[in-house]
Amino acid sequence: MRRAALPLAALALLAGLLAWPGERAAAVPTGSGTYVWSQTLDRGDRFQLVAASGETGQVQRVLAAETYGRGAVSPDGRRVAFSAPLGPASLGRYGLFVIGVDGSGLVQVTAPGVGDFDPAWGPDGSWLVVSRDERGNFEPSCCVLWRISLTGGGEQRLHEATSASQPAVSPDGTTVAYRAPDGVRVVASGGGPTRLVAAGPLSWPAFSPDGRVLAVVRAQGRDTGTVSLVEVAGGPLLDTPAGTGGGLPESPVWADDQTLVHLNVWGEGENGRTRAEIRHTTIVAGGGSTAVHATGRPMYYLHWGGAWRRGLPAASARDVADACPDDVPPAGFSDVPDGVHRRAVDCVVHWQVAQGRSPGRYEPLAVVSRAQMASFLARLVTASGGTLPEPTRDHFPDDAGSVHEDSINRLAEAGLVRGTADGRYGPADPVSRAQMAAFLVRVHDHRAAQEGQAALAPSEDWFYDDGSSPLHDDINKAAGAGIASGTGHGRYGPGDGVRRDQMASFLARLLDVLVEGGMAEVPPRA
Repeated sequence: MRRAALPLAALALLAGLLAWPGERAAAVPTGSGTYVWSQTLDRGDRFQLVAASGETGQVQRVLAAETYGRGAVSPDGRRVAFSAPLGPASLGRYGLFVIGVDGSGLVQVTAPGVGDFDPAWGPDGSWLVVSRDERGNFEPSCCVLWRISLTGGGEQRLHEATSASQPAVSPDGTTVAYRAPDGVRVVASGGGPTRLVAAGPLSWPAFSPDGRVLAVVRAQGRDTGTVSLVEVAGGPLLDTPAGTGGGLPESPVWADDQTLVHLNVWGEGENGRTRAEIRHTTIVAGGGSTAVHATGRPMYYLHWGGAWRRGLPAASARDVADACPDDVPPAGFSDVPDGVHRRAVDCVVHWQVAQGRSPGRYEPLAVVSRAQMASFLARLVTASGGTLPEPTRDHFPDDAGSVHEDSINRLAEAGLVRGTADGRYGPADPVSRAQMAAFLVRVHDHRAAQEGQAALAPSEDWFYDDGSSPLHDDINKAAGAGIASGTGHGRYGPGDGVRRDQMASFLARLLDVLVEGGMAEVPPRA
């Protein structure tokens, strides 16, 4: 690997931080971080690297010399990696460079035979991934991903990540997502087989702060499109409001767990771009997209760097101290480790809402079925001092002979559980997180009505991935009360199953709401 300071003549040419008089970014919601993009003075033939402070809004030119493609702000926000010509641009050779955002400390990192493009930082700032043109044709098929050390560790070719461009590194540094001819793919950052995450005309993947979701640009025409979200594990594409301002989104970056920073651009190609603006898009259902900066000069290849922060208030699980005081005895299960759900397991056993599956064992990782959930809920109603009506009929044809049949019928009689469109209950089906939220809200409201108190109030939208769920409102009510929380960074996982340890926490939180509201009393210790 070549890593050398540039000659003095080149350093003089690459003078940093030359402010452009009169050009200032609008006030931006992040209040921090650094925006970097490429800007052209000749309609797309030559580019220069530009930076704007999220705190002051001041736009400054980082380099007076020509650069190419997207720059990338380092995780600490202090450096920018970028591609620039190695000699006259007409030679067609481009190396990787790193410079301080303040224009200091310019270092040439690579000198490939053709070119290194699209740098993406590893999370500790000690390495980057680039898309290396090994053929010299500057086409998507040209390039292979390479991992480049900045600390003397050399270069590593990720052999199977071919026809690759626009790489992004996961927050834990283990995975690289990239644009491929058939969609967006991922590969281990140390190399290995690749996996297709989502197919179609997709580009510019960007990892969410928890590494579980990718934001990708999905083209819907020559110059229109949106930013969609897809789980790294695979799944459907969920559109965000990013395209509502018009134009085609480009190069999104997560500013926090619920906000994307990206360009929206108008006009085709680098030479045909007529307009561009920086936008902030809130990804939760009901969120919007707001332009925060535009300039008379076309902008290209935005990147933002800064500490990830929470955007909107996060749904947080309530403390269960009212329903589960410190003197609640341990349940004594050998298979429930110390951790986030241990206290809740002890608590619901003390309330006689749950019990073990065999002597000394709770089986915390077992998935809860809809039939089992009915018995948990029925016990919670009675344990909290409430009642359920006697069933007037057998409500479902598919639960005959089940030990949970009586609980299912009592809950159905009270309107607390419902069946499927064909009249079945689906007793063996796993209960989903969306269904769990709805069950908990209905049980709360049932107990509140018996005690002359109010039902759970409608709440704001807490999650980006439940907008299409018919139980969307119940999920938000449960989240607003602290009964349900997400799985991380704006995601609820409405279709995910519920384990027995997770179920204990859901039930303990509902019990806590009831105790706090005077609708239940903690059972005395035996």
